[in-house]
Amino acid sequence: MDVEAAEAALKETKEKLRRKEGELGVTERQDLKKLLNSQYMHLVMNARALKLRLVQRPQHRKFEMDPVEQACRRLLNDAKLHAHTEAAVKRREPNISRTCSEYNKLCTQLQKLINEGQAPRNAIAPLPIPAKGLWKLDVNDVIFQNVGLDEREAGKAADEPPLWLSDKRVCTGIKAMLELDQCEEEDARLRRERRAPQVWFAEEWEVINRALQDANSSEDKYHLKLRRNKLVRLCATWRKDLPDLGLDISTMPAWGPSATQLARCRVDAHQAA
Repeated sequence: MDVEAAEAALKETKEKLRRKEGELGVTERQDLKKLLNSQYMHLVMNARALKLRLVQRPQHRKFEMDPVEQACRRLLNDAKLHAHTEAAVKRREPNISRTCSEYNKLCTQLQKLINEGQAPRNAIAPLPIPAKGLWKLDVNDVIFQNVGLDEREAGKAADEPPLWLSDKRVCTGIKAMLELDQCEEEDARLRRERRAPQVWFAEEWEVINRALQDANSSEDKYHLKLRRNKLVRLCATWRKDLPDLGLDISTMPAWGPSATQLARCRVDAHQAA
């Protein structure tokens, strides 16, 4: 679905671009051609793309790490879950640092073009982003200053910090969405784990019954029946203890043992007790 949505968005964007280009006059077409051939503009657009990625990744890291940091301040429970989350976040840190380094190189190249007079008049190079303190995401950090990339956004960023950083309701909503995503992932994992033993048991039950049908000696049949009785007891235990988790029964294989076999198993267990 994500690929289809991306392809549809790309198609729509290309169509908008075609319409906009068709609306341009002669002078505007000449200006556009100059911009397309401008090394400075290429660097600016690449820097903007890297800047967007650079802002988004620490955002995701912040909201992933917040529950871990808060939990560590409260109690040291669920250490395994916290360690897993923290390790997953830290694995992405080198990519974020690499993106920051690439962005800073583009800033240096843009400043060089400005110094050499190969940039538009009054052009301002964007500010490099210090790698130190990148994860704090302070409102006044350089990462939120779009100087040299989009002056309109720069003024807005200076006056109005992003809602995800300044509005507690937005922060709470983002954390709730992340928690919902994690719950849905966990629910899918539990459904797979709930389905697995029933699928395995159905296969084992079919195999043991085929083996009984094909057995030639009474000794083989005796041992196979003992094995089948163990499976019946296992089925009685699993069916009692395993929750259904809202699974569609029609998509699940039948356990195998009949109601009579299960009832006899329960009676035998009661008498043994």
